[in-house]
Amino acid sequence: MSSPEEQPLLEKEEKPAEAEDDTQSSCLGEMMEPEGLRRMGCMLGGVCDDYKRRAEHYLSDWTDAASLKTLSATIFIYVATVTSTLALGVHINEVTHGKVGVSEYLIMNFAAGVIYSVISCQPLVVLRPTGPITLVVGKIYTLSEDAGYDFYAFLAWTGMFVGIYMFIIAAFEVSRFCKYTTPFVEEIFAFFVCSIYVYDGIHDVYLQWEKNGDRRGECLMSTNFTIGIVVLALWFSDALQSRFFSLQIRRALVDYALFLGILIAAIIAKAVSKDDFQVFFVEAPGQLSPTSPRPWQANFANLGVGGVFVAVAMALPITLFFYVDQNISSVLTQKPEMRLRKGSYYHSSFWCLGILNVLGPLFGLPFVTGSLPHSPQFVISLATIDVRTMVTTSVCENRVAPILSYCLMLLPLLYPHMLTFIPHAAISSTLIFVGLQGMVGTELYARLLLVISDPNLYPQCDYTKVPFKKMHLYTLTQILCWAGCWVANLTLGLAFPAWIACLFPIRAYLIPKLFTKDELSKLDHQDLDGDAKEAAMEAALDQRITRGSQSQSKANSRASRFSLAYQRP
Repeated sequence: MSSPEEQPLLEKEEKPAEAEDDTQSSCLGEMMEPEGLRRMGCMLGGVCDDYKRRAEHYLSDWTDAASLKTLSATIFIYVATVTSTLALGVHINEVTHGKVGVSEYLIMNFAAGVIYSVISCQPLVVLRPTGPITLVVGKIYTLSEDAGYDFYAFLAWTGMFVGIYMFIIAAFEVSRFCKYTTPFVEEIFAFFVCSIYVYDGIHDVYLQWEKNGDRRGECLMSTNFTIGIVVLALWFSDALQSRFFSLQIRRALVDYALFLGILIAAIIAKAVSKDDFQVFFVEAPGQLSPTSPRPWQANFANLGVGGVFVAVAMALPITLFFYVDQNISSVLTQKPEMRLRKGSYYHSSFWCLGILNVLGPLFGLPFVTGSLPHSPQFVISLATIDVRTMVTTSVCENRVAPILSYCLMLLPLLYPHMLTFIPHAAISSTLIFVGLQGMVGTELYARLLLVISDPNLYPQCDYTKVPFKKMHLYTLTQILCWAGCWVANLTLGLAFPAWIACLFPIRAYLIPKLFTKDELSKLDHQDLDGDAKEAAMEAALDQRITRGSQSQSKANSRASRFSLAYQRP
């Protein structure tokens, strides 16, 4: 006779194999519909489902903030975004001849971010006016000038229809189709956005030389500061794999990598800046007021009926871009390997974004969207990583870190002189660092390096298990699509989101003709039925654990040899 406590265990052991198979099959069936993307079948069903699932975590979203990770992540994402926002604000000020500038960008970043962090279901998606949004606002200004429209009224009407389209998309759960997004598209889009940041950073250095050609010494110093900050930040961010310093110090170096690089550069810049040799420092932005003298609220009546119909049409490609950008940002932020334990949310995020993109343009402020690569990088900055395996074990999910980072956006407007202590190179170096870190984090970058590597030294992972020619063909296809994004960005204007949308049918219909299903399961890590995706994900984690263990073994071996070399006879 077995005790009552042993009965459940015995029943489990005696369970028929067929029943286990049925259970496993049922679980796999659930995996086919990722969390947050299951069809509810009624209007606003997805939005309501998001809020029902997140409601149980809302209190812990505030209490879980009691961690040093909250502080380090706040500083990281603030430094990473404020410098980019300042650079984009200066650029749009030149494009719109003072209609929109740094003040509008910082105010919208603050207001939209705080509201989104409080009311959204996924506060870890970083919202801000991005580079593509700067292009959109510039195109709206150009069209309004050519057609003789009032810019602020035209922007407000466009924002109104963008919001309406976004409400419709959220209400009818159209975001559920992003479950068909595969790493093929994700990597191309992320690589494209990150390359824009690298380009903008390098272009900013070029502009320094162009504007101050007669001050070659200062320009050279600024260039050196840019390179130095990038190198220091990259070195600090890789400190976890170093054998120097304690684990706590190495974690701190990783958490504050960019901040430390800028801080060191600021101290050196202040020390070497003399009367006869001035280092370029960040110029103080305007105060908490519009860039140009105007009332805050736009007047809808200043736009005629013809202009309203133009706004209706212009809102379509802008909404298409938001659909792609916001959903890919959400997918990359909430990937299973990120180890978020409070769920995944898409429809409610798009609904909140629609509200913000109606309110912002109404006051002459720019649009906002989920930011790449900042959103997944923000999650990583909140994560605790196992040093041995380099795999995320947990994430300090909370609403306080994003709210604090957004509130700090007002500092340059409330205390503008505080920025005069920061070298201008901090802006260009932050853009380059954030872009490089995002690009290096993609599998596309890893496979791109294999093109020029010795095949005998290829790592043992999924994508090297296919014929090498096929692997390189897959990489070349992605690079061509990435180049197409750049061509579309430079030539199509507001229609460039159409090319990004074309990446989905390219993956669905063209790529399967070039590669077998087995090859795609290893290269793309995702199949539309969901089974291959889950298996590949587990295999990828196992490979990372194996590589991490091997790296740790090599580090221990080097440490042992180092110790023996200096051991006394």
